[in-house]
Amino acid sequence: MNRYRKQNRFLLLAALLVFTFLQTGEPQADEKGRVTGKVIRKDTGKPVPYANLVVAGTPFGAAADSKGRFVLPPLRPGRYRLICSALGYRNAEVEVRLKAGETRHILFRLEPTPIPFQQVVVTASRFQQSLKETPAAIHVLSTGTLRERALSTLPEVLAYVPGVQIAGNNISIRGSSPFTYGLGTRVLVLLDGIPVLSGDDGSAELRSIPVPAIQRVEVLKGSNSALYGSNAMGGVINIITRTPSPDSSYYSFSAYTGFYSQPGYRQWRWTDSRRSFRGAEASYAFGLGHLTAHIAGNYNANDHFKENADFSDWNIFARVRYQRGPDNQIHLTTGHYSKEYGNYVFWKDRNHALQIGNDPEDRYTRTRTRKSYAGIQWLRVFSKALYGQFTLFYQNSLARDLAVPRDPASEMPAHEYRRSAANTLRSQVQFDYQLGTGSHLVAGFESSRSRVRSLQYGNHQVGYVSFYSQLTLDVHQRWKLNLGARFDQESGAQIRKVQQFNPKFGIVYSPGPAQSFRFSAGRGFRVPTVAERFISTVANQVHVVPNPRLRPERNLAIEGGYRRYTGIWGYLDISVFRYDYWDLIEPVLVSEVPKVQFQNLSRARIQGVELSQVLRPLASLRLEIGYTFLHTRDLSRLPDGRPTPDYGKEIKYRPKHLFYSRLTCRWKTLTLGADFRYISKIKRVDRLTNVPDITLQVPAYILDTQVTYRWRKWAITFMVENLLQYYYLQSPGNLGDIRNYTLRIGYAP
Repeated sequence: MNRYRKQNRFLLLAALLVFTFLQTGEPQADEKGRVTGKVIRKDTGKPVPYANLVVAGTPFGAAADSKGRFVLPPLRPGRYRLICSALGYRNAEVEVRLKAGETRHILFRLEPTPIPFQQVVVTASRFQQSLKETPAAIHVLSTGTLRERALSTLPEVLAYVPGVQIAGNNISIRGSSPFTYGLGTRVLVLLDGIPVLSGDDGSAELRSIPVPAIQRVEVLKGSNSALYGSNAMGGVINIITRTPSPDSSYYSFSAYTGFYSQPGYRQWRWTDSRRSFRGAEASYAFGLGHLTAHIAGNYNANDHFKENADFSDWNIFARVRYQRGPDNQIHLTTGHYSKEYGNYVFWKDRNHALQIGNDPEDRYTRTRTRKSYAGIQWLRVFSKALYGQFTLFYQNSLARDLAVPRDPASEMPAHEYRRSAANTLRSQVQFDYQLGTGSHLVAGFESSRSRVRSLQYGNHQVGYVSFYSQLTLDVHQRWKLNLGARFDQESGAQIRKVQQFNPKFGIVYSPGPAQSFRFSAGRGFRVPTVAERFISTVANQVHVVPNPRLRPERNLAIEGGYRRYTGIWGYLDISVFRYDYWDLIEPVLVSEVPKVQFQNLSRARIQGVELSQVLRPLASLRLEIGYTFLHTRDLSRLPDGRPTPDYGKEIKYRPKHLFYSRLTCRWKTLTLGADFRYISKIKRVDRLTNVPDITLQVPAYILDTQVTYRWRKWAITFMVENLLQYYYLQSPGNLGDIRNYTLRIGYAP
């Protein structure tokens, strides 16, 4: 009964928000002003497509179309500061005094620059600010970068971000996470600022957002629990979706196909058939008066080069914005993702590296997952200095494991032996008060309730509430101070109540317009997932038993950094960081019989240096370099205080060196690109599992090449990934992609 009462409260709140929005009186037409305009290059006068327009101090803005034209939402009479930004150009600002009923036309002339030093971001402080003002390291994947990559899914794109490692849905930023096989993550994934981790195992399905729906991706590195709570102790990935301009429409589509090379070792060839892959994606956006909408979807199918690793998936996404008056916006977001795939986890052995080793000889494990979500967000401007955001978001996920006979002629029926369903309802209220130019006070409240029904985790309900605030002050023309804190509480029927307070301090010093120094310190945490607490199953002939008394993981993060825009030569960002961890959750052997339990065991430290450099000595040539050095130490002790046998050694599954570079050359309608990634050899692995040859580890040298030909709005791209045919491991006993070839044809305005 209590459950239904609480659900009714959420529904009542949703109805109240919508009712309040609809009842808010819209000013008369002659009370509103309008701002339209165009964005062009300062040197040539040509349009700058897809530039971003921001009304400073409000949540409102717009995006220019393919011809550089834009239309801002209606605004009340008053003075406004408009900021225009685009990849490859310096920001431009203009002050506009808008009268009642007036329409102003603004022409932005952007000066080309090789580096987007002044990009506008929101993730670092929960409000829009220039990248150089943020107290944390942040990497931005813009619309231009996503288009240039011509990749099908977000995980493929994130693999090229300095300091980020991707293995399936396992995300690690600066060594924050080991290989967890889908149980929990120390990186929080947001969709337009809303957490989208599943309510049972805490995983994030990055493939569930079509790439054409994405405006940009902000990767915030380091502990950020003071603003975002649990799971943000390793970093935040915020996927910001596109919202088209009013009174405009466009569409795009693309299709691709490709195939894998045969492995160089004959004993690895488990099939003689050519393994191929294919897919397509499309999007459509339109604006009609006060209404704008963007719909996108894609489909992917992959035969895969490994046994029982094939998959097919599809998804659809829609975002609608309705503008009711100059001070009201409502956003509706919804999507559905579905995937079926073979559950390849590790190899049979090193001599049969492409054959599955985690399934019995007579059957395969096939997994079917689906995820649906829907959200409503109301943006309300109360005054020139105060605005609020009110959000409700519902998410449903289902995962099923089926035992399927390997022999197609077998009469043994497929049967389900694992299932987990999770429903999560989140609400969020946030206010932003402008104390002055460049000074903000952000405060908010979040709550969520997850209901899990699972064969392997049991039936559970988990509630979560939190309060947060952050003060950003311009204490001097060159100094910006950030003070933040957050209180979180988690409770459940079979869960010990967890309360956590996380403060954060940051300061930015800008001696000039082209450089800034930053320093930040803060605490982070991650509560155990339902899966980690209550899992009871048999995996790979090992019994996994529950531990409902797991405590949250905690960390303390300290970071300093320097950013500099160096004119024609590019952009430099250097970070020095230290992360101390307590009560890290790891699987532990608890008896002589193969029986495993998750326990709070580890005390660890990660120190490192990260460098990002972009050079552009010629207008047609661009070089990006990213290097991350990790110095890790296991500092775990036994209950009696004595050091464990692993004390002082490197942490498991963390490489010491991560290097990335990309060279891009443009000549007329041709673009040539080459990406190189290096991951040093992992020296320590977990010997607890029964993965054959798990100690076999090698460094990774991965070279990807790309050629793109553009003609008007069409683009043809040919890619060769892993050109050197270098064999490396993406997780224990699991090879990364071998050489493969892709041809893509696309149309975009």
